[in-house]
Amino acid sequence: FVGQVDLLRLDSLPHGSSCQVLRSLLMKVQPRLLAMFVFSQVPPPFNFIPHGQSVETPPAIMACSLSAVMQVVAPYNLFLIHLT
Repeated sequence: FVGQVDLLRLDSLPHGSSCQVLRSLLMKVQPRLLAMFVFSQVPPPFNFIPHGQSVETPPAIMACSLSAVMQVVAPYNLFLIHLT
């Protein structure tokens, strides 16, 4: 599928690949709204993108930081409207 979608939702992607998957999807689809998990314990302006999963890595940190997501979506004219 290529084109505009109302909602793009990324949940629980394996091995911390959310930013990589998001970057690939945004080359093909233009979402009006994006919903995804972020690693909110890493505050802006710090970027954190996990590079795979190891035995020692807890699942709780298998997401990109908010700043990393904002860096990925900025070229596509997407911006933050709500963080919970």
